[in-house]
Amino acid sequence: MEHWIFYALSVLLALFIGSFLRPYLTKKGENLATHEDIQKLVDQVRAVTLTTEEIKSSISTGAWKRDLKKEACYELLKQLEPMARSLAHLAASRSNDNPEVRRQAHVEFTRAYGSYLNAELIVEMVGSNGLQEARREMTKTVMQAQRHVEANNLDETFKALARFANANADFLKACRKELGFEDEVR
Repeated sequence: MEHWIFYALSVLLALFIGSFLRPYLTKKGENLATHEDIQKLVDQVRAVTLTTEEIKSSISTGAWKRDLKKEACYELLKQLEPMARSLAHLAASRSNDNPEVRRQAHVEFTRAYGSYLNAELIVEMVGSNGLQEARREMTKTVMQAQRHVEANNLDETFKALARFANANADFLKACRKELGFEDEVR
């Protein structure tokens, strides 16, 4: 009989302890499940944030490259007028007997060509193959015109200057294409 009493007391004690432990363990389980859910959400937010940052970086890099190409095109285009003007002065100075006028025209050409080369190097560095090819053609016509001027061959000088003008137009088209403006109406 003692045995039954011990057993009954054990059952009562277990029920009594169970009545306190069950809500505690239930709450503990809910908290653990909530913690796991929160961790999953944190991981998802982290993944979304990382993807967003990668997209921002990609857009930012693309915009930076486009701005760099735009500046390179703009700087070289700015050098075309001084280059054309200096070539015209160089050609005109050939008919002048005054060596100082010739020297001054040569100095003007040298300065204009130096500025042109600085701008040209940036295009070479950041431009696409099409832009670089248009730039090379333009430079080739500048050098041809300068050689014809030095040789005092006016007919060939004027032809080279006409090719230079055409090369300028081709470079402008290449710039528009590089920057995504080739389809826009002017």
